[in-house]
Amino acid sequence: TTRDTECPNIPLRHEGVANANSTPATWPTGAGKHSTVPRIPIGATPAAGDNITANDAVAGGSTLGVQTAMGVIDEYTRRKLNGGYRMDSDLPMVEELKNTAAYTVLVVPLFNNGAAGGIAAANFDQEPYCATGSDHTIDRRYIPIEAPMTIHHVLFTYPWMRFTYWDNAGATRRYASMMPYDTVGTKISDTLTFELGVGIGTGLRSEGHDYEQVAYAEVVGPDKASSSWKVDPIDRIKSGPLQSLTLAEPPFLAYDRFPHNVELHAAPLVGTGHPSMRSMTDQGAPFFVGRSTTQTSLRKVLGSGSRAETEGREQWIEVRGRLGDTTVNVVSGYNAASMVMGAGGVWVYIIGKTHLV
Repeated sequence: TTRDTECPNIPLRHEGVANANSTPATWPTGAGKHSTVPRIPIGATPAAGDNITANDAVAGGSTLGVQTAMGVIDEYTRRKLNGGYRMDSDLPMVEELKNTAAYTVLVVPLFNNGAAGGIAAANFDQEPYCATGSDHTIDRRYIPIEAPMTIHHVLFTYPWMRFTYWDNAGATRRYASMMPYDTVGTKISDTLTFELGVGIGTGLRSEGHDYEQVAYAEVVGPDKASSSWKVDPIDRIKSGPLQSLTLAEPPFLAYDRFPHNVELHAAPLVGTGHPSMRSMTDQGAPFFVGRSTTQTSLRKVLGSGSRAETEGREQWIEVRGRLGDTTVNVVSGYNAASMVMGAGGVWVYIIGKTHLV
């Protein structure tokens, strides 16, 4: 497919437009550009009945012979056809190829390597970055930027799949099989919060560092009717038989199950006015990501009117998740068998275009 142009953070040197920096007037004809032999530009298409001329007998003559025309094609073929980006986000001076991009999905796992497979309320204070049940656990992944890409959408899953965990100091194996209820089992938490962000960063092996947010989402209250967690999913998925679904309501009868065990959410790109998976104006324009040199470090402004904090020096894409409750202590305020996050963890899908390099 064709590549994106004029995106936020794209180098101003070319803004993704093919041949924007080409100056020779004769390059489309191949006239002497790729060899020392001057070539007559390819002219009009021969008419029916015209003589077939091998070549003009007079050097520099106006008759276009077969050999001359084939020589132009040979020059381009020997030099090879150009198109796409260079590793430093610059474009070739001359591009003959048009469709130099392809749709790509980067799949990034978060919270998927825990001791129990999921996160139970009873053991929440044992998660990374948590000293108590009032803290937030965080997981993140770094993706080195090797070649340019544009990011169009960010999606992520959230699981409610049952799992087992060790309770009572490792003495008892229990099922985390219910939604995150309070200790008396009367309601699902309406303050549990999950945040997902995708950004670009710079500062590796450097004295300075900066980040720029690319996409962000926050969902609060898993089953509260008006909550963002309840309203925002773009899809809900039931996986497995009935008995594998999470218990939903007190008194937690076997047939009373949460109707799905995987949710699919969208994390809109920063900005507005462009279609996301949730609405037609919910997010910003596709976002360019790529390394640079001095020539490609000056970038197009973002939707906010300012340039990215990374100033064209981005070195990695960072994907980060944050889970916790700022109102209720998860360990002491939730039922111990509550799942805060189901088995399998979160999967983040970065959808965009990568390019021929």
